[in-house]
Amino acid sequence: MNYHQLQPLAALRAFEATARLGSFSAAARALGVTPAAVTQSVRALESHLGQALAVREGRGMALTAEGVQLADGLGDGFGAILSAVEAARADARARPAQLTMTPVFSTNWFMPRYARLRAAHPDIDLNLFPTGSVVNLAAGEAELAIRFGSGAWDGLTSTPLVTAAYIAVAAPSLIPSEGPTLEVLHGLHWLQEPDSDDIAQWMRLQGLPQPKSSRVTLMPGNMALEAARAGQGAVVITRLFVDDDIAAGRLVPLSDDLRIGDGYHIVHRPGPLRPPVKALRSWFLQTAAEDARADRRAEQKRPSIMLGRSPTGR
Repeated sequence: MNYHQLQPLAALRAFEATARLGSFSAAARALGVTPAAVTQSVRALESHLGQALAVREGRGMALTAEGVQLADGLGDGFGAILSAVEAARADARARPAQLTMTPVFSTNWFMPRYARLRAAHPDIDLNLFPTGSVVNLAAGEAELAIRFGSGAWDGLTSTPLVTAAYIAVAAPSLIPSEGPTLEVLHGLHWLQEPDSDDIAQWMRLQGLPQPKSSRVTLMPGNMALEAARAGQGAVVITRLFVDDDIAAGRLVPLSDDLRIGDGYHIVHRPGPLRPPVKALRSWFLQTAAEDARADRRAEQKRPSIMLGRSPTGR
């Protein structure tokens, strides 16, 4: 199709409205422009085609045979365009939002808040893909992602969602009554995600040596947290994932929170988002902000945890 043969769309719209409504002034009102602008557009179209399309007849105007033919074709064409736009709009609203996040974030942050999402947006259909792999948003594999990192992903729009305030925790059965002494920490088995240095960072900030590799088991974050709850070892994890466990006594903090820097971000391709995806993004940001305010209030009431020595003084 040779689009260079077409007049600007504004001129075609002006003529179609004039033919359909029967006058330049009526077309001007429908298009929100002046009658002079409509007349000028129609005359420019006639000049481009080399023939008259509309002629004055008394106080009104009439279409020439060529004008009738063109008006019929434009009416069909604009009708098809309108139908296609409406279908695309309906599809954009009806198609489920495609969301991906890590399994540990899905289980320990998103699912406990899922009822809040359903209450706020019962009309949003959602397809959730928890995976530890990086989903290619640019290729359309998902529309929205929750990613952990610095927030710098080339070609994508990234907004901070949750700051990672790390904490080391273990089951109460692993911690003696005198608390998490240095000797206790030295003797603990640790659980960690592959390709992570969370334990090393935590130990370094505590002024402690890194545990031997024989005392560290690598596994996905979800499994590590479940193993910690079962008393299989200690884990360094984002505080917000274990707040309920600590409150219920299932896990015991081994120190105060330590903020290491990276966090979770909400990520998507640049450009406009479909209505359900835009609403979903807004819900995440609003919910995270509300929870952060609540966490700050709770933080002020938490007692400080001091690492101590055993009664032997070693």
